[in-house]
Amino acid sequence: MSLPENQNVHHYCTQNVYEQSCSITAWDQLYDQIHPGHFQGELTEMLLDGMQLCSEYTNLALRQSCMVQPGSFWLGIPITQGSPGYIGSQPIDEHRLAVSAGGEEFELNTPDEYRILGIVISRDSLFQNTDMLVDQAQISRLLTDPTALMVEPHKKAALCALIHQMLSYGATDAKQMLRGNAGKVINHNLLITLLDLLENASAQAPQTTGKQIGYRRLVTRAREYVLDRTSEPVTMLDLCRELYVSRRTLQNAFCEVVGVGPNYWLKIIRLNAVHRELVNPYSPCHNVTDAAMSWGFWHLSQFASDYQLLFNQKPSATLRMRHQD
Repeated sequence: MSLPENQNVHHYCTQNVYEQSCSITAWDQLYDQIHPGHFQGELTEMLLDGMQLCSEYTNLALRQSCMVQPGSFWLGIPITQGSPGYIGSQPIDEHRLAVSAGGEEFELNTPDEYRILGIVISRDSLFQNTDMLVDQAQISRLLTDPTALMVEPHKKAALCALIHQMLSYGATDAKQMLRGNAGKVINHNLLITLLDLLENASAQAPQTTGKQIGYRRLVTRAREYVLDRTSEPVTMLDLCRELYVSRRTLQNAFCEVVGVGPNYWLKIIRLNAVHRELVNPYSPCHNVTDAAMSWGFWHLSQFASDYQLLFNQKPSATLRMRHQD
């Protein structure tokens, strides 16, 4: 549900993971809900000239495939204490933030009760008139690949405070706040604070073992394989054969990365796919049976029970949400 908004600032409170993934402007996203329960999310974004600021909250663990527009860079700044999120196989925490270039898909994994700030900035906005301030080639190299950057905590805190302040004031009257000389000062202050953070950032690898990195890559490949095949259910045997790993390796990887075994995880991914079919007004599936069968659920009563356990809602209720929009 969208709350009152102006032209530059949008605020959304969502009740399902698909709606959350569609809320942010100009992103290509696919969210999977991993933990069972009633999903709740919030998103506040501010659209500036060549920049986009956002603050996102999600109450349940998610696995996200994301991509921002080409010709831009994304920075994701976690502000939640506790369990870290991950970009690919690398953790993002109080000492690290996530980055990725536009036009390239990256994978983000977030735990329960997670908050993250985001900046999307066009290459032109970042580098125009800044050649005297920073080494542009160095900054570009840092932001090109999806990775986690080590940053200085006080500089990260300064950037977070400025983003929070802008979103807070912008919610009141963004048009007034950004007009004329005020808009120029705000834009330049944000740019300088961001460049100051990046100037001393490094792509230093965290203390993660080769086995942990391999496990995360294995889970990522498994997910891609499952989502590429909608005509038939993927089994654990399929994954072992396709990924050239033993059952034990697959089991260990999933327990390490997502905290559940591969069989349960396969069901979660397919249930999320059905959820998207039911809530998406453009889906070719017009009823629950069509959606369930298209993702390999043949025992419909068991499917309905599993679906309600994960999403705290009957599949028929999700379908009704589509018709109410």
